[in-house]
Amino acid sequence: LEDGLSYSSNSGIAAINLADILGVSELILLGFDCQPVGQTGQTNFHTHYEKAPGFERTNDSQYIDFKNDFEKWVAPNVRHIKVWNANPESAITAWERVTPESVLGKQSESTGRGVL
Repeated sequence: LEDGLSYSSNSGIAAINLADILGVSELILLGFDCQPVGQTGQTNFHTHYEKAPGFERTNDSQYIDFKNDFEKWVAPNVRHIKVWNANPESAITAWERVTPESVLGKQSESTGRGVL
């Protein structure tokens, strides 16, 4: 961590970077959606998110940017980690999409220990 933590456009990227720095060999992503807002207007899983004054990031381009950062920047740099995207509806296609039920509580392929 002495060289710092990369976060790019969102905290999910920082979390993956931290996992990499800590030396994980397998990683399960939960809640990594990156779907465009579209007609629903919902920008987060929860509805109680307060927007910072003067900071608008609720349009589709923000989520497209997030998706592109994961696919074009993060994925190529963590090829040494087995990553499961446990959101079958996720817009991110860089990693195998699975259901949470199929990976939560599973045994690590490399260590035989629990992944979560």
